[in-house]
Amino acid sequence: MQTRCFGGHMCLFSFAMPALLALAVGGLACQENPTSRPFDSSLASDSNSLAFDSSLASDSLASDSSPASDHSSVDTTADIVDGAGKDLAAQGDGSTSGNTSAIPISWNDPAFAKVVNSASLSLGNGATKSNLSITDNSGDAAIVCNGSCNLDHIRISAREGIRCTTGTLNIESMWIEVKGQPSDHADGLQCYSPGSKGTNTVKNTTFRSYTNDATAGYWSADNWKGSHHFENVLFWGGPYGLRIPYDGGSEVYLKNVYFVQGSFGAGPFLFDANSSGHIPILQWDNVRWATVVNGQLVLGAQIPKPK
Repeated sequence: MQTRCFGGHMCLFSFAMPALLALAVGGLACQENPTSRPFDSSLASDSNSLAFDSSLASDSLASDSSPASDHSSVDTTADIVDGAGKDLAAQGDGSTSGNTSAIPISWNDPAFAKVVNSASLSLGNGATKSNLSITDNSGDAAIVCNGSCNLDHIRISAREGIRCTTGTLNIESMWIEVKGQPSDHADGLQCYSPGSKGTNTVKNTTFRSYTNDATAGYWSADNWKGSHHFENVLFWGGPYGLRIPYDGGSEVYLKNVYFVQGSFGAGPFLFDANSSGHIPILQWDNVRWATVVNGQLVLGAQIPKPK
């Protein structure tokens, strides 16, 4: 997504992380566009932000700037190691809870055997779309949901993935791959509609992002009042995989959610805070490191719920 601000002002991206993972990104000139919202750097200024605690299991600051040319997954042999070189996968309990086989691992995953090509979509309230393949390099969102939407068995390769506004958004069995270009802040999914409410439910889906010209795989902009539900979801790459500020929703639920070790520029997740506090995390079940080996998702150590 192209960097955009109201009034053509300068935006400052600033990622709040613990000292070992601090990542400062300079100001980016913004282009006015009433349908998008850049990251508000004031959200990350509070030291109480619920960022990934690097002391639990260090995520390497690996560069991940080039998607595979055939849209298939990359870094398929990434190791799961902590700062001491220990094998975190070996430390996992071997849990197979959650249907990991239902999570798409590549653009060519069997989940997309019946897809047909489609242009980018702007959907009205109550729309349902299934079995589509969307490739778009315009910088606009591949799918805009102007109200409630149901999306399933859709693969996206674009500079900007899904834009949600209000209502109920159900996402299932999707591959959402976004690769930003200079001046973008690419999001796999962005919620932006100040003051609006909604309920987002994401299941059996992969957010495939990269560390350059991006914000997060899933990003809820400030003053969006909805709830966020994730089940059987893989976050792979980006400055962050998942990022929700204190006023980016009412609550968040994570069940069987996995973060690919070594693929994030700053950390797997960040829940920005200010003096008002953090977004409530009401469920944190089986959240783990993972890697992808020979097209299979391999689970590693559990990631403790941030405090």
